[in-house]
Amino acid sequence: MLNDPAVEAVVLATPHSLHEEQIIAVAKAGKHVFCEKPLALTLASAERPVAACEAADVVLGLGHERRFEPAMQAIARLVASGELGQIMHVEANFSHDKLANLASDNWRVSTVESPAAAMTATGIHITDAFANMFGSVEQIYAMTATRNPANANGDILNFNVRFKSGATGAFNSILETPLYMRYAVFGAKAWVEARDYSHPSEMGT
Repeated sequence: MLNDPAVEAVVLATPHSLHEEQIIAVAKAGKHVFCEKPLALTLASAERPVAACEAADVVLGLGHERRFEPAMQAIARLVASGELGQIMHVEANFSHDKLANLASDNWRVSTVESPAAAMTATGIHITDAFANMFGSVEQIYAMTATRNPANANGDILNFNVRFKSGATGAFNSILETPLYMRYAVFGAKAWVEARDYSHPSEMGT
């Protein structure tokens, strides 16, 4: 496939640990690549494929589609414009049960491929939104928990952060509960909130 001149781009929806080498191979073949999140599981493993795509002058796209949802873009504009006033706090919840009770040999619940319970499934969308809207973090506290023994990698993820700006943030994800999605930003002048009533993979609002 990589040698086929008719193929201009490749989509990767593979286990996370494979992304680095696969992206590098695609870049060396001169093809654009879209990779599901997370890009990699370590900083070094992320830097190498980025450098390979830059050297090959090909586009590397990532599956952070939540950044481009209308509601999230509207919140980002309100934050950037200063209309909310000084940002005090952001909190989010991205919970569902789509990954509950998967087989223990499924890579999506592997402690190697998907460490820290929901981090690579849902948490990464929120950390991307936090970084995009509020910048660097200087302090973080995180914990996971396992309530259903079938989910050996954990089914609850919670973290709290302090941004370099002084604002704080909190995130929670449960992989053993019906869908609940919320993103709220609190400013000194106003607050704003977005809620989802259907999973991003389904039709709805």
